[in-house]
Amino acid sequence: MGCDGQRQMDSLARLCPKRFQNLTSPQKQRNASDRPSSLLRGNFYSAPDRLARASVDASSCEEWLSELPSLLKDYEADDVFNADETGLFFQCLSRKKAAFKGEECPSGKQSKLRVTVLLAANQSGKEKLPTLMIGPSKKSRCFAKINSFAMMYKSNQKAWMTSEIFGDWLKGIDKEMAKKKRRILLFMGNCDAHSNFPAQTNITVKFLQPNTTSKS
Repeated sequence: MGCDGQRQMDSLARLCPKRFQNLTSPQKQRNASDRPSSLLRGNFYSAPDRLARASVDASSCEEWLSELPSLLKDYEADDVFNADETGLFFQCLSRKKAAFKGEECPSGKQSKLRVTVLLAANQSGKEKLPTLMIGPSKKSRCFAKINSFAMMYKSNQKAWMTSEIFGDWLKGIDKEMAKKKRRILLFMGNCDAHSNFPAQTNITVKFLQPNTTSKS
């Protein structure tokens, strides 16, 4: 500390002795080494959400995993598939924008328009089953000049998966597998929309235990 700084500290000590003591007392001055070890940066990590796991029955998971080898023994990795739905908000913009310094960059509300997409791929990662898309419009304007799709498209007011739509998709997959004289095993999440589907000859559907999709 320089001479000027020392004189300022001495003046402060004479004018406000109690406040100066609080600033200079060893009990009040703290640095990084004084922090509890649990607060050091090396002790932090990205923790998964525990709320989704609250209702997971660990014993059911272990029992299901113990039965898995018997389910897979008759199938090659190319013939074991997993399918699931996801919501696609196709009009949402990126949360981050590029702008020049000094320019205002106002942000508006994100679009809530969405479609539901059902995706499926096999264990070996070599093949995907035909995609199913569910939208809110039966005949959208953007599809006016399109004669054929690379995926199955269905519609309902809320763009949700239903047991009828799921059954139609499953029936189409089963028909293709029958042409190829191929049998596959399909794992799906357990939900009401995946129930009451017609019996299939070339697809064996196995549902995951309830709530176990959050088990890692």
